Amino acid sequence: MKVAVTVTSLPPVTPPVTPPVTPPVDKPVTFGDIVSHWAKAQIEELATKKIIFGKTSELFAPEDNLTRAEFAVLISRALELETKAYEGKFNDVSANMEWAYPGIEAAARAGIIFGQTDGGFDPNAEITREELATIIIRAIKYDDATLLNGLPTSVQFKDAKSISTFAKESVAQAVALEIVFGKRNNTFEPQAKATRAEAAVMLQRALKKLGEL
Repeated sequence: MKVAVTVTSLPPVTPPVTPPVTPPVDKPVTFGDIVSHWAKAQIEELATKKIIFGKTSELFAPEDNLTRAEFAVLISRALELETKAYEGKFNDVSANMEWAYPGIEAAARAGIIFGQTDGGFDPNAEITREELATIIIRAIKYDDATLLNGLPTSVQFKDAKSISTFAKESVAQAVALEIVFGKRNNTFEPQAKATRAEAAVMLQRALKKLGEL
């Protein structure tokens, strides 16, 4: 005798709904001493991305100068360069400089910074505008050298002859990319000490060109 078999259809399985993941939004960072400063927007953008920090949580000190060590650390952080244990690349950058040597040595390995003829780095020297432009351009070359193709190698500033030989091409390229501009009366002031605000603005513009911001 045949037995009738009743097949019961199961309801379709509905996959669980996974709510979309909302990327975290960085909390805006600002400082009390940049409220009306010309570099306010660039400083805030880098500070919010934790690329640059203030002297305190309240003060950025935009007109203070910064050292070669400070900018080497800043450029290494911005490019997320790999840091390693102390290697002793420069005779005046010791393992005791724990805040600085990882960034300095990382930038050196990437060919973004170089030392002096005596084997030192001169980490505490205040960085100049031409040094700043040179390091920025080396950072661009490290990340995307195609951005430098076909750029001019000289500038028309009144004080162009005072730009050091090592920096002439980099200054010209930085100007062409609109990363840096001249000062009053069509001068560049290459040996002038760079301020924290100038460094922030040039770095922010470079990272924009690289698509990192």
